[in-house]
Amino acid sequence: MALSQWLNDLGNTKNPLNFMWYFNTTPDPAELVSYLLVSGANPANYKNGSVDSLISQALVETDAAKRADLILQSQQVAAADLPYLPLWWGRSLTSFADTIGAKNFTSYIFESPWASFLYSAS
Repeated sequence: MALSQWLNDLGNTKNPLNFMWYFNTTPDPAELVSYLLVSGANPANYKNGSVDSLISQALVETDAAKRADLILQSQQVAAADLPYLPLWWGRSLTSFADTIGAKNFTSYIFESPWASFLYSAS
């Protein structure tokens, strides 16, 4: 199955059991909760007005501590409903020696020919 078709079928009620590997692609701490929990926009077809309200508040909050608290609250409320059943949480890490740099370094770098962006930083 093509990736585009698989992504299109996520949340399809005809095929309710899905699996995915998802990780942040931006530094925004609300990225995962807004993708996975906002009503009408998530693969689990999850809907909870309280969660939507908390995430909406978090997305416009400018105080980092208050924003983090709203994000955590949204996750706690949603956890009681169990919209997802995580089987594992993957971890990934990338590090370079102090003598190596990367041009155009963003959270999307590994979706590119990243090795060609490396340079000697010494």
